[in-house]
Amino acid sequence: MKRLLRSACLLLAACLAPSAFAQTWPSKPIRLVLQFPPGGSTDSVARILAQSMSATLGQPVLVENRPAADGAIAGDFVARAEPDGHTFFLASNTPMMQVPLLKKNPPYDPVKSFAPAKVAPEIVQRLNRELNAAMQRPDVRERISALGFELVGSSPDEMAVFLQEQLLAWGKAFRDAGMTPE
Repeated sequence: MKRLLRSACLLLAACLAPSAFAQTWPSKPIRLVLQFPPGGSTDSVARILAQSMSATLGQPVLVENRPAADGAIAGDFVARAEPDGHTFFLASNTPMMQVPLLKKNPPYDPVKSFAPAKVAPEIVQRLNRELNAAMQRPDVRERISALGFELVGSSPDEMAVFLQEQLLAWGKAFRDAGMTPE
């Protein structure tokens, strides 16, 4: 069965957000950026989660598809987004591991560009709490399971450790296979 790794595909990677926004967050619609085109299974999963989270966050969570370039376009867009905590990246392995490890000049750093440590802790905690709660709702689990996915929640700290471990493992695998950045 396909897995959405840790809180829905690697991470809802948070763009930078100053602490001043934490008390009123979210103050406008939230953008959930995907590397995939509309209509696929990952898009469907994102829309199911967005619908559930919209109800509890009090603001719409809008899925924005930015496919192409192995997810680098979507990742770069989120990394350059206004630093207000309202733009997030639902990413798979490709933009988080392969783009940074196999491109000579990747447009973002998978750790620094999306680091929850740069976001007001209250925002990270609330987003994580709402995402994990959405993934536990029976209707959400049933709809996502029907698509062949299994949701696995985590904390931001667990996700950071997982991301670092995966970068090391993929980097070694690429080097062992003789792959170099192009």
